[in-house]
Amino acid sequence: MTPSLAISVLPSLRGRGIGTKLLTELLSHAPSDRIGLSVQNSNPAKRLYERIGFLTMRESVDESVMVWTRTVA
Repeated sequence: MTPSLAISVLPSLRGRGIGTKLLTELLSHAPSDRIGLSVQNSNPAKRLYERIGFLTMRESVDESVMVWTRTVA
């Protein structure tokens, strides 16, 4: 089972790197090597998720299901 993530940043605070910092910190302490999320395709945060390493596993017209997998160096 892949744990699912849900986060949000207040609209007035977006564009300041808070989401990137929050997400990278959460993932660094993730209890699993795989984390999933759903995002509306029109949501600008989808680009953040892709930048962090989430890959689209399933996509419909409106929504994408994405999964991040921890890489071991």
